[in-house]
Amino acid sequence: MNDLISVVIPTYNRKDKLPACIASVLAQTYPNLEVIVVDDASTDGTELLFDCNTDPRVHYVRYGDNRGACYARNLGAQHAHGSILAFQDSDDLWHPDKLQKQYDLLTATGADLCYCGMNRVAANGSSFYYPVHAPHPGRALEDFLAENRASTQTMLMHRAVWEAVRFDESIRRYQDWDFAIRAAERFRLVYLPEALVESEVGGDSISAVVNPTPTCCGCMKSTRRSTNAFRTATP
Repeated sequence: MNDLISVVIPTYNRKDKLPACIASVLAQTYPNLEVIVVDDASTDGTELLFDCNTDPRVHYVRYGDNRGACYARNLGAQHAHGSILAFQDSDDLWHPDKLQKQYDLLTATGADLCYCGMNRVAANGSSFYYPVHAPHPGRALEDFLAENRASTQTMLMHRAVWEAVRFDESIRRYQDWDFAIRAAERFRLVYLPEALVESEVGGDSISAVVNPTPTCCGCMKSTRRSTNAFRTATP
């Protein structure tokens, strides 16, 4: 049997959008998965969605104080049983073959983390492919120091990557960029150049309405540290 993939979905006040998100994960062609939904103290009745949950693959975790997306993702990963981890955003949708294609590439290349492309979709229906600039094979750290090229919902990784890196709970935005930089320092990353995620561009994100100051400071800290490491390692 294929490895169990644990999909962690942090959510905050997404009662209307969360069902479609979960459905896109459960519809994956990859057969062996579980879903951990982590409710970051929603106030819109999100918990009612799980009163009649009959799918044993879906697990719901809730706590009382809003702590942000990084805390929710780390807590979900702690509850995960799988040796492979993926993270999804509660307002986004996955293509049915996302996990299978990423798992196949992860296995074929022996990489530690695979990230794919996605379509960023605006409210008016317009969209663009992300990342805008194609990554360079074998230069993940250099690429991520230049700009962010991955989002959490595009990542599939061995559990060991998350255990070593984890999401920095002191920052509230650009957590994906910070995580990718630190992962690229220590692990092998591989890019799948195909849009396998439909990502909604909106202002109600779990990490959108926050004070940006600690975000910038946290990301700049990782960038400075990683830049120094890259310069040291580069002849």
